Amino acid sequence: MEDLQARLSDDLKTPTPPDKVCVGTLLSREQYLSDIDAWQYQDARLSPLGKMSPQETEQWTEAIKKSH
Repeated sequence: MEDLQARLSDDLKTPTPPDKVCVGTLLSREQYLSDIDAWQYQDARLSPLGKMSPQETEQWTEAIKKSH
């Protein structure tokens, strides 16, 4: 019970994710960029949802140009 209580406490401290989240960016480097850019979805790669920084997502996206 103490473990569950501690996990619940941690969950309550975590900010609630926004309503419009695009998790497709976790699967594809390029396919879901329009969801983020044009439709203003939150990128699931970024904190608090993901572990990447804005600089890391920029580098990841820049690599698309190099692969084409």
